Amino acid sequence: MATLTPWASILTQRRRANIRHRSVQWLCGRPGEAVSLLLSMIHSLTVLGLAVVLSLGSSLELFAQPAQHRHHRSKKPPAPPCRAGCKPETEPPQVAVETPEDDAAEKELAELARELRNGAPDAYAKLSAFATKNTTNTWGARAALALGYQDFSNHRMAQALGWLLKAQGDSLLREYAWYWTAQTVRNLGRNAEAYKTLLTIQHEYPNTALREQVLQSFAQTAVQIGHAQEAIDALNAYAGTSSKPELLIERARAYQAAHQLPRAARDFQTVFYRFPLSDEAKPAGAALAPIMHALRKEYPYPGVEMEEQRAQAFYDAHKWREARAEFEKLLTMLKDPANPVRQRAQLRVAECRVQMKGSPSLIASLKTPDPNVNAERLYALSQAYRTDKKESEMFNALNALAQTYPISKWNEDGLMAAGNYHWVELEREKAAEAYRLALDAFPNGRHAYNCEWRIAWVAYLDHRPDADERLTNFLLKYPSSSNAVDALYWLGRSAERAGNIAHARSFYDKAVERFPETYFGIAAAARLAKLGPGEENPAEFLEKIPPAPPLRPFDEAIPVAAEQRWQRAQALRSIAFDSSAEQELKNAYLASPSPRFLLEAAQAAFDQGHFGAGMAYARAAVPNVDARKFSEVPVGVWKALFPLPYEAALRREAAKNDFDPMFAAGLIRQESTFQPDAVSKKDAIGLMQVLPKTGRLLARQIKIRYVKNKLFDPDYNIALGMVYIANLVQQFGSPEAAAAAYNAGEDRIAAWKGERNYEEIPELVESIPFTETREYVQIVLRNAQLYRMIYGQPSEATQASNTSCPCVFSWEGAMTAPDSTMAHISRRMLSAKAEQFTESVIREMTRLAVKHHAVNLSQGFPDFAAPEEIKEAARQAIADDINQYAITWGAKPLRDAVVEKFARTQGVRYDPEREITVCCGSTEAMMAAMVAIINPGDEVVVFEPFYENYGPDAILSGASPRFVTLRPPDWSFDEKELSAAFGAHTKAIILNTPNNPTGKVFTRGELEFIRDLCIRWNAYCITDEIYEHILYDGAQHISMAAIDGMRDHTIVVNGLSKTYSVTGWRVGWVLAPPGPTQPIRKVHDFLTVGAAAPLQQAGSVALHFPQSYYDKLAATYAAKRELMLKILTAAGFHIFKPRGAYYVMTDISRFPDPDPVQFPAGTRDVRFAQYLVEKIGVAVVPGSSFYNDPRDGASQVRFTFCKKEATLAAARTRLAKLQA
Repeated sequence: MATLTPWASILTQRRRANIRHRSVQWLCGRPGEAVSLLLSMIHSLTVLGLAVVLSLGSSLELFAQPAQHRHHRSKKPPAPPCRAGCKPETEPPQVAVETPEDDAAEKELAELARELRNGAPDAYAKLSAFATKNTTNTWGARAALALGYQDFSNHRMAQALGWLLKAQGDSLLREYAWYWTAQTVRNLGRNAEAYKTLLTIQHEYPNTALREQVLQSFAQTAVQIGHAQEAIDALNAYAGTSSKPELLIERARAYQAAHQLPRAARDFQTVFYRFPLSDEAKPAGAALAPIMHALRKEYPYPGVEMEEQRAQAFYDAHKWREARAEFEKLLTMLKDPANPVRQRAQLRVAECRVQMKGSPSLIASLKTPDPNVNAERLYALSQAYRTDKKESEMFNALNALAQTYPISKWNEDGLMAAGNYHWVELEREKAAEAYRLALDAFPNGRHAYNCEWRIAWVAYLDHRPDADERLTNFLLKYPSSSNAVDALYWLGRSAERAGNIAHARSFYDKAVERFPETYFGIAAAARLAKLGPGEENPAEFLEKIPPAPPLRPFDEAIPVAAEQRWQRAQALRSIAFDSSAEQELKNAYLASPSPRFLLEAAQAAFDQGHFGAGMAYARAAVPNVDARKFSEVPVGVWKALFPLPYEAALRREAAKNDFDPMFAAGLIRQESTFQPDAVSKKDAIGLMQVLPKTGRLLARQIKIRYVKNKLFDPDYNIALGMVYIANLVQQFGSPEAAAAAYNAGEDRIAAWKGERNYEEIPELVESIPFTETREYVQIVLRNAQLYRMIYGQPSEATQASNTSCPCVFSWEGAMTAPDSTMAHISRRMLSAKAEQFTESVIREMTRLAVKHHAVNLSQGFPDFAAPEEIKEAARQAIADDINQYAITWGAKPLRDAVVEKFARTQGVRYDPEREITVCCGSTEAMMAAMVAIINPGDEVVVFEPFYENYGPDAILSGASPRFVTLRPPDWSFDEKELSAAFGAHTKAIILNTPNNPTGKVFTRGELEFIRDLCIRWNAYCITDEIYEHILYDGAQHISMAAIDGMRDHTIVVNGLSKTYSVTGWRVGWVLAPPGPTQPIRKVHDFLTVGAAAPLQQAGSVALHFPQSYYDKLAATYAAKRELMLKILTAAGFHIFKPRGAYYVMTDISRFPDPDPVQFPAGTRDVRFAQYLVEKIGVAVVPGSSFYNDPRDGASQVRFTFCKKEATLAAARTRLAKLQA
């Protein structure tokens, strides 16, 4: 039953969970279970036995996979680009060459192709030059294939076709060149050519590794040009079509095009009902309705069996809402109350409702006369009561199950569930009694193994006289099981306790010999070392433990049957077609199961960053890896089994925390298989599976900015996770207890440790009641030991690099010593909202500029004098004793002046008594406006890159931001993207024009498009117009309030700061209709009471400056802009020319990434900004601070030019060092 795995420990709600879609977990999990499964696989050497291993990567996006094969875009942020240290060193491809010249060319090709794959600057140009230079040889053809694919991926079809035609000269990779040629001409609308090429591939390469992609593309193309029957024939000729929904749906469409509607219906139904979780299910379901309408009475209805299959698939996937709906459909098809299928469907509906917070009474009230269904109902009812923590009702249901259906499989599960309940509650005696009842009723049942082990373990814990006998009987019955090594260890400890040291040595020796790379094998080795050499007295039954099966040689010759695939895989790896190489190697393994193919596939997987898949290949190549002594397996193979990506970051952060980096590596291997985008069902994120709420506390502890999406960044995640695991070791005193706390939570390990006075830590480990956690601890400790053996301890060089935290904006201050009390800070003591953001990055850069004596081109404040007239007005106001509170919503002279100026410049009039609020700067004005109109659940649309205050403003006001990207070079927005961001929950859009940081000035057409969305969705536009007079190249500032129909939908925010060069005065205002103005005034009143009265008076004077002042202001900044652009261009920056405001966004891609050891902070832009401020002497703002996902700004930095000419000249001198 899917609601509970009865043989596992009963888990209550807990801190952590398994990784979603961890398709390789069974290969990296509990040693014995993986060993048993892999052993049977290797013995059988059948395709079926290796299906799981060989399907690894089939769900991964292929590098050589057509765009039309890709489906839904992931909601997770994209992985950061790999620079240095994020991937383990892999073996280079073994391409056959005949001459030294060929060898040099092949190496150059491999290097250039890898650079192209990784997005290195100028890689395309370099590889193009290589291809042109080698146009007559194989290396040039392969370079052309890589270039053609690159152009295809970037939608440059004409260029792609040119390269791909040249690539066809390479006979070894011709099928790939043909395939991509076909895809390219299809995109160019030349389907007849594509059809011929795809047909040729099928005839000349019938066993191509691309067969399924070719078939899918061929079927689509054939249907498009009217050859539907040819598509049908090709798909029918492939045995795998019936099990592949992506091929089945193409055959269904071909049948439909060929007017064979009954067959089309059957294929669409197969996809819809048999594969309901596939991407193809929804379009298949949509296609059935018109076919049903066309066929009428001849339509082949799916029937009960298919509907039940679809419903059960949703149920098994825990998609309760969908499962309930499908089972309810099934009930409409079944009218007979006595039908067991109907009764089971009723039970499933009730179970789904219970899973969606329904009462157990939904199950209790069901009438299910069928004995099998009713037994299942009673079991389900017991588990529903367990979830509701209703112990007596749970046991009542289990007792009824045992009494009514004693031989039912559900009673077997029920007896096991009762034992598990007591086990988790640490009621060991009651648990053992329940397990004995299960064994008595089902001595050879599927839970017998766990029952026997736990009964034996309780006997050992309680020092019972039958403990040794039970352990021995278990070992005899299950000599190769996952707990066999445990039994050996505890028999040895029992012998030690009895004073029989020779006997103990024999048990330990067998554990070390047979299971050397397990937690208890390592523990046995430690006991042997402690006992020292001496006599042994082995028990006879130890001879009955079978040895591990022999290994095939890792260096055996490539079989002839797979020679060409091997060569093709090497050629593909040499041009960074790693996923295609991986597929070729899997096909080669199917033809001849040599471990070389799997180990090479692991290398290809690692090159793609698919570490979990690579480790799975390695485990399949080394069956029973836990039974192999370290000396039996080459170090290169061990590195495939235990890769160490992100090694530099691991060692650096471990050194900062005085922690073992290999323990951290072992933990990451089990937590995420080194996949930085891993997300658990409990929303634990990244390499070390950090929960967001824990991440906030840890970021605060080490004084770095917390951004949830940065948990996907490896360096950031490791920095936080390392602090956490180090805290746990310090808190709980042992790596085992720390690992248990990391997996199950600190409160649980504290309770487990308090159960009894354990004689040694392995006793505690064996007694952990959660199966997952118990196995997790053993695996992590085993992993750590192997990582130490393979990679050693931290080197002095890496320890010496412990100079700064590698996370964004952590340059101030060293990481503090772990403070275990952080883990215990009550959430009630801190604001959850405030924990979601940090102090301003821009202001932080100013502090760093002061610290490093740098030219400050980061924060946007002028370093020249404010106008004398406004300063004199302020002095006069103070002298006139305008020093007490002004009226809350602003002094009347300023309100009148603001309204008069806005009417003069924008042609829109506001009432100074009812439609204006003077605030403490435009920042408070924006905050007051948002708090005044936002309700929980409202959404606010924000253009990014954005002024960094807008994010915290949204969080503090309770809004959910919806980000829409402005894209360089002109920073335009996609109208479809913006339209999609609006909806029923949209309360407002924030508009900053002229824009900080991009300098964009929104056009009338853009404003009118935004106007239409605001009116359609009844949303406000909150427009920040602080740079209204700083414009260039004839740009015109148009307030949204001046757009037809928008006065009552606009909230205008502005202030004195930028136009009058008084950023420190903090005088701003909000213009809005009376409706929002009333709550804005209330919020402002209780936030700040009022802005500085004498500065308000001075501001009223400034607002009456003549037009000549604004013309001169714009001309002055235009000259500064031109100077700044020349400085940046000369220094090598790619600039985005601003049309307003006084900032320049630049692209830094052409600059080398600063040394990540010396400048390890965060994303590339942060490292570059750190380098500039510390080594060049110029402070800038990292582009990532302007984006929701920092990686979107990782190639950008922002400069400001509101500075004196002398300041800019000093910056010119310093930035020139970049070109030195």
